[in-house]
Amino acid sequence: ISEKNAVSPEDKSAIIAIDIELAPNWKTYWRSPGQTGIPLKFTIVDSNNVMDIVPLWPAPNRFVNKQFPSLSTIGYMDRLILPLRLVLARKGQAVLVVLDVSFSLCNDMCIGAVERVGITLPIGKPKRTEDAKIMASWLARVPTKEVLDKFRILAIGNKDRPEELRVAVCYLGTDTGADIFIEDPAKTSFVAPLDLIESQGAFKLYVAKADPSLASNQSGVAPLTGTPITLTFVAHDLIHEHKSTVGLTVPDRNQFCLDK
Repeated sequence: ISEKNAVSPEDKSAIIAIDIELAPNWKTYWRSPGQTGIPLKFTIVDSNNVMDIVPLWPAPNRFVNKQFPSLSTIGYMDRLILPLRLVLARKGQAVLVVLDVSFSLCNDMCIGAVERVGITLPIGKPKRTEDAKIMASWLARVPTKEVLDKFRILAIGNKDRPEELRVAVCYLGTDTGADIFIEDPAKTSFVAPLDLIESQGAFKLYVAKADPSLASNQSGVAPLTGTPITLTFVAHDLIHEHKSTVGLTVPDRNQFCLDK
């Protein structure tokens, strides 16, 4: 689907989306779904005037397995609209893209699927499509990456407990059910819910535990100090993606929450 029916002669990019509607209670997965989920992937079969395709992942949900927390997953239920930004190779030319999309669907059982989808956007005066409104609602769920004055987030290693990663947050909102999704280059799985171990005003300190069942050399070991890490904070009033490195010490809660 597309938010507009054409590209103008001056456009440098265009937004399309992969739209997956699921039967009730069925799920599909985020880019980092945990050890039992398979993330959506796409390959370009054919294209014209497309230099790059950038997926804009909306904020996911955590589906908690209370009996076996390490078998929890991260993804989307009922529907996923994944916006894609097409970076155009040349202005003033029509756009064509054909993709093979592979994804997994799960309820009581899981199945894999591959679908071929394509879209053509001619040159012209763009008009909003009937899908523009639903696409806008999903684009609003894509995390911001801007530096925010009244929000901080930091991951800290714990040398005494190598399976733990602590996450300090300064968050002035009111969503007590806020969640944090953790990604690192080794693809350590952090699908079990985080534990809130300290809360003082806007300062929150969480503990995430690395999945001990992950079939890798990093099983049960959190990222070490200095490791690049991506933290996606999801609350009803703030969705933010932050890239940094794992720190060594928990910050002073008062200094951490000072406004700039």
